[in-house]
Amino acid sequence: NILCSEQIINIMINHIKKKYVVKNLKFYSIKRVKALNTKKINYFSILLTNILDNLNGAFPNYSNFNFIETNIIDILINKKYYLKAKSFLNLLKVKIARLSRDFIQLIKASDSLYRCKIILK
Repeated sequence: NILCSEQIINIMINHIKKKYVVKNLKFYSIKRVKALNTKKINYFSILLTNILDNLNGAFPNYSNFNFIETNIIDILINKKYYLKAKSFLNLLKVKIARLSRDFIQLIKASDSLYRCKIILK
């Protein structure tokens, strides 16, 4: 069951909205807003890495195929393309972790509520 990008985004936004319900954000202190935003970003990156792990698990390693399957894969799609697609999934997972870490550092460095909101957009 492979989802398209719009479905993945909608699922993740719904998860975050359900988990972190915020009422009257303007009355919160800046430390509380920063903590809430870092939790949201961490949860977002965890959800994305789980989805990518499931997607990566749906496609087995090339070495696990038997002789007939490897011949079929070589006829239909080249071995290089299959391995390249698997490596792109792993690279995407690493980039998501790095990007979430960078966003958390930006939020910690921001000094006002306005800057926190701008970073999250």
